[in-house]
Amino acid sequence: MHARSSPRHPKEETCEFGVKDDTGDHSERVIDLTPTRLDAYAQQRLAAGRSRSCVNYELAAVRRAFRLAIEKGLLATMPVIKLPKVQDARSGFFEDSPFAALVLELPPDVAALVKFLGSPAGAATKPST
Repeated sequence: MHARSSPRHPKEETCEFGVKDDTGDHSERVIDLTPTRLDAYAQQRLAAGRSRSCVNYELAAVRRAFRLAIEKGLLATMPVIKLPKVQDARSGFFEDSPFAALVLELPPDVAALVKFLGSPAGAATKPST
């Protein structure tokens, strides 16, 4: 089994490469990897608790394997493998009001830097001199 652990995810999720059949073996034939089968695989992995980004990573590896096989002349065609957009809503950022309150408590030089790096609304302001 080839696996990858992502350092970006604190829960240390492991993504597996390979499509397993119903018995858990990696014996799926290439010709059986249709878009419908790959969609079912993705749903199965999501139902097992894997994140969308992990499942997309696995599907991207399968897609890359198909592209390499075509490049080497081992296959003539490949299924369309679409990767749904990941909805990673980031947390831990300030809203405008708490951000402004924090900036007021900082020393002036640090406050200018923090404001320059960006407000929660995403509009960076020029530091005051």
